[in-house]
Amino acid sequence: MKEILSTERLILREMSMDDLPSMRKIVKDKHTMYAWGHAWSEEETVAGLEKQLHAYQEDGYGRWAVVLRENSFVIGMCGLLWQETDKDRVPEIGYLFNRASVVLPPLRPLSKAPRSAELTGCPLYEMLHKTQQKYTQKLTLKVLPS
Repeated sequence: MKEILSTERLILREMSMDDLPSMRKIVKDKHTMYAWGHAWSEEETVAGLEKQLHAYQEDGYGRWAVVLRENSFVIGMCGLLWQETDKDRVPEIGYLFNRASVVLPPLRPLSKAPRSAELTGCPLYEMLHKTQQKYTQKLTLKVLPS
């Protein structure tokens, strides 16, 4: 499987059908899938993974498996996909994580956030940089109690 990006702790790589068991744990969780309105069925799960594999072939990117380096456990997926709207096809950054395996680190102050020069070469940054003139993303953040 093609590795996209790695850090000391994580690896982002292309998914394969071997990731189906990990994906099931994520998309069959009704709490994780609240934005979709329901947990996915087995058919939706297989179709979702096949959509990712097709995106790699068609677009050269998609959502990638997020893997813990220490034990090779797939804790989630994140990346870019094209979404169809009524008027256009727009890039979307998406992510889903296994709630049982994620402990988020404390947020860094914005002054310590990566500068754009540090992100050069990152597929997510490069794709967004190329399309930022054409698309404006509106993000709504919803904070849920833990």
